[in-house]
Amino acid sequence: QIRFDPQNPTHYLDRALCLLYAGDEEAGFADVDAYAALVKDLEGVLAKLDWLALRLALVPHHDCRPELVLRLAEKMVDLAPDDQRSAKLRGLAHYRAGRWQEAMEVLEQATELGSHEMSQSLLLQAMVHHRLGHAKQARACYEEAMQHRAYENWTAKSPYNALLFETRALLQISMVEQ
Repeated sequence: QIRFDPQNPTHYLDRALCLLYAGDEEAGFADVDAYAALVKDLEGVLAKLDWLALRLALVPHHDCRPELVLRLAEKMVDLAPDDQRSAKLRGLAHYRAGRWQEAMEVLEQATELGSHEMSQSLLLQAMVHHRLGHAKQARACYEEAMQHRAYENWTAKSPYNALLFETRALLQISMVEQ
């Protein structure tokens, strides 16, 4: 038996992920709202919404629901309009939906906003450039992402590793090159 504590924000976030995976968007986003209302630390809320959106976006492509990622990014914009993570997630959602030009515009905006995990935005830009047929720009974005990654806190369990592996596969970059 699973116990749900209505005063524990993490329970709302965990349930939101399950509900969104299961396709119950209304209940899932209600739990996202409940989580955000309980947590008073804006940075913490943004970090967890980023985590949630990445979980939804980095699943195998046939299971990805870009519209959910876009809704989470919009919720982040409502909370912090100038936060780079929401722009990155909007770019990721457009990329997953096959809207390459829209993805590039938003990802360039994310890079201009800077700060949080710059390498993620650059990896996404590399993939978009590749899809647009810009091989040199794709490789340049990948190389710059690797420079930024050296200063960011990526762990072995980081969801960003999936993004890195996907970028390497798309650009046909072997592990040996790194």
